[in-house]
Amino acid sequence: MSGTDSSRREPLSGRKLRERALDLLSRRDHSRVELRQKLIQKGARVDEIGPLLDELEDIGYLDDRRFAENFVRFRAGKAWGRRRYGQELAKRGVDSDIVKEILETTPELTYQSMDEKLRRLVERELSRGKEPDKVAASLARKGFALPAIRGAMQHFH
Repeated sequence: MSGTDSSRREPLSGRKLRERALDLLSRRDHSRVELRQKLIQKGARVDEIGPLLDELEDIGYLDDRRFAENFVRFRAGKAWGRRRYGQELAKRGVDSDIVKEILETTPELTYQSMDEKLRRLVERELSRGKEPDKVAASLARKGFALPAIRGAMQHFH
């Protein structure tokens, strides 16, 4: 039997479902949506997933807020703007209220921190001889706001 052929496998259920969920959570935090998707991919019985996830949340093993905080901290060195962090968290199923809170309260995402990061990125890219329009477009794709990009670019012109 192939590792990807779940059609011949018994559904992941009961104790095995719980063990699989705990194994996944022991490796790293997951959002509720991510863990649900992974368990479904592993052949979990859909009717058992919701109650298990509720239980894992109740005992503190599954926590979207903690997941979001760790997600941001782990990726703090990336050349991402606040918008990109928000998009990535939303894509992973984190509730919009939690995303908003994380964007407002995480030290790495304060406007001052992001402005400093943006200025460093602009300086680095311009010093490499890249065209200002291309630098601005690249930074916009990475989730930085256009007014902030313009402000950072003015420091170097």
